Amino acid sequence: MTANPTLKLSSRTWRGDPVRRGVRAPWGIALALAVLAAVVSAAAGETVPAAVNYQGKLTDNLGNAVKSGYYEIQFRIWNDAVKSDSANYVWGRKFPLHVVTNGMFNVLLTNDGEVPGTPSVNSILDAFAGTERYLGLTITRNPDGAITSPVEITPRQKLATAPYAVHAHQATSADHATSADNATQAASASSSANAGNATKFDGMSTTDFVKVKQTAQTITGDLTITGSLKANGALLVTGNTALTGALTGSSMELTGSAVVDKDLTVKGATSATGMLNANGGLKVTGNVRFGSDAPIMIRRFHLEDQPSQAEAKWYNTGYSTTTWSAVLVGFNCTGDYWEGGTGLLLQMMLYPNGSGGTTWRILYTVRHHSDPLKDIYVDVMFIRKELTSDDRPTLHYLPMENP
Repeated sequence: MTANPTLKLSSRTWRGDPVRRGVRAPWGIALALAVLAAVVSAAAGETVPAAVNYQGKLTDNLGNAVKSGYYEIQFRIWNDAVKSDSANYVWGRKFPLHVVTNGMFNVLLTNDGEVPGTPSVNSILDAFAGTERYLGLTITRNPDGAITSPVEITPRQKLATAPYAVHAHQATSADHATSADNATQAASASSSANAGNATKFDGMSTTDFVKVKQTAQTITGDLTITGSLKANGALLVTGNTALTGALTGSSMELTGSAVVDKDLTVKGATSATGMLNANGGLKVTGNVRFGSDAPIMIRRFHLEDQPSQAEAKWYNTGYSTTTWSAVLVGFNCTGDYWEGGTGLLLQMMLYPNGSGGTTWRILYTVRHHSDPLKDIYVDVMFIRKELTSDDRPTLHYLPMENP
């Protein structure tokens, strides 16, 4: 054997393509390695085995088989062809093996061997998540004893397609997965027959299912929740929402209808352009607004002093009769009036669109008073028409009852 032997790879490689490369191995032998991917496609529902079978042949630089005996080899997987930093070390184990006739050996790579150094993943099932993977071998012992200064055989062998099948055990993206044990995202959920740790989407298209770990999405169909729905951000529903459990969130916007059979807790603003039907009652601990308006407002108006013998005066509140109902809830004034004649003494009323216009007007009329009236205050309650049934154009006559 020479000091600088070569590494000859047999014709049985990852993809079955003949490969021959030269390396330098200071321990005085050459390695001819054939990698057989023993991982086969598991049927739906089966567990992928955490093992890969490797077969190789040890020769010297002349191609002669080395003597049989006990060897120890470190198998390490890298994400770079030459770099050996900790960030490049993906997975590794050291295994004892016996070389038999013609330098042949066989080893089953599992997670049970001794771990050389600190790889980034501990399971071989996680070792093939990237696009670039290279296999490096270091012989640390031969039949003559331990290698004093073992070095990795160069060049590393680039791993081809077949070993990446083990990555299906924890696929980051499964476009048409039959079974995904820990799928982060199923791009075509309608084709997914079984997702072990995902919400099941049977008969749903890609436009109406809830995606996992998405920053924003729109549901165009109906959403029925039998448990709790927590929305830490904004919840926008364009279809119907039926909740038989509890809903909590910071804000909610409904453009369709929402039926709430139990508790609805909204910590932020609630905007509903459709119907919000709370069969169990509606409890509000914050403010209720119609746009920027409170639903009920009470305003006090200060009218002008009334001189002697004054008659009808109109005052415009500025509140639209289309948006608001209005009720006179209080009146006060100071002064003196006498009943020296007949007719109207004092009148204070609210009129919709009085004296023209589209706002609530106050009509104030007083006659036959000797002193001017002053300090005239009127309290009016304005109520959003969404909360009222105002039918004052229709008069309701009450019959008088005997005492």
